[in-house]
Amino acid sequence: MDRLLAQTTALVVGDPMEESTDLGPLATTRQRDLVGRTLAEAKKAGGTIVLDGTDGPLPNDGWFVGPSIVTDLAPVRGTR
Repeated sequence: MDRLLAQTTALVVGDPMEESTDLGPLATTRQRDLVGRTLAEAKKAGGTIVLDGTDGPLPNDGWFVGPSIVTDLAPVRGTR
């Protein structure tokens, strides 16, 4: 987990036209809000939010969400 967290937090969120950017913005506000709701549902279901992509410094000129890591969730069956 330490290695995954280190590699994930090193990802650069920003302008997709910049060569240093790893993750650009989402396409809509709806997508950004869905990520926030999904993380909240994961926490409510007993998950541990190790890295919350909706928290922390993010660019203001788009619908940005950073990478997230959630642990301690039971597998979900029968969702297809």
